[in-house]
Amino acid sequence: MFSVTDNLGLLENSLKQLLPSDIRILINGANGWLGKNVSESLWNIFKESFSSQVLLTGSKDGILQMQNGYDLKIHRWSESLIEEFEPSHVVQLAFKTRDREDEFSKSEYISINEEIINSAMWMISLPSTKAFLHTSSGAALGDAAFDKLADPYGYLKHLEETCYPRACEDYRKQYLGLRVWSTTGRYIKTGGLFAIESLISQATSSGRMNISSSGEVWRSYADANEILLAGLIAVFSGATGIYNSGGTKTEIGELAEVIASIVPNVKPTIKRIVDSTATPSVYTSDESSIEEILESHNLHYSDLRTQVINTMEYLYWFNGKLDTRS
Repeated sequence: MFSVTDNLGLLENSLKQLLPSDIRILINGANGWLGKNVSESLWNIFKESFSSQVLLTGSKDGILQMQNGYDLKIHRWSESLIEEFEPSHVVQLAFKTRDREDEFSKSEYISINEEIINSAMWMISLPSTKAFLHTSSGAALGDAAFDKLADPYGYLKHLEETCYPRACEDYRKQYLGLRVWSTTGRYIKTGGLFAIESLISQATSSGRMNISSSGEVWRSYADANEILLAGLIAVFSGATGIYNSGGTKTEIGELAEVIASIVPNVKPTIKRIVDSTATPSVYTSDESSIEEILESHNLHYSDLRTQVINTMEYLYWFNGKLDTRS
């Protein structure tokens, strides 16, 4: 149905070449969007040895149904489970994200995430842990990120960026933080939370895309899985510090045009009332990006068109319109 180059396979293969034979990777928060992506890639890398070299944990036991056709077991996080596994590398993705704030009172939301942060600090302290990778957010740089009541999510992401590197320094562990901006790809949350998913869903269901913003909207898009693989490649290349996710800087109108050019059998219309005086919405960063690590390995992110195709393929599969399971 769609045709793309297998850039993801190149990244997986490059990571595989960097991994030591005695690697034991813990993915905490494996049931989230980013966790599902990196778990699928690690399965592609490890195959039969996956269960002995990778542990997937979350807030409860469960099964991850992967688009590649495999079901992966996720375990409820516990100290005894982690101690028994003895992880050499911890990938910390667990977090109640901004879209979950309304499920709790403000104090509960903060308390739950602070408990998650404390658990991550404990994992850093384990004798077996050699390196720690976590995902942050551009929200950590927000104007109110210092105020837990004004911006709980931004405050907590800023807290992670403060606590984790300090703990890694205290325990002499390698630290790498990934500040994720705008993402695309498989396992994206549905329901209109993200512009790319909303536009694709509109285009494929009705043949129309409505852009509500009258002013310019700029985002830097990168595939969620490729971001995580880039982070792991960086870790096993010895990199430390905080990196931005990088990606293709795109105005939302351009994104809609790319989507319109790919939807099968129809050319969707795009409705948007443009106001040249409106203040642009810019959620990107020009600071150091994890892409620089990829470039040092002669690797790169997928281009925007490929990202849209990968996202669209997943949504077709998720809605039962496309069978990509082999």
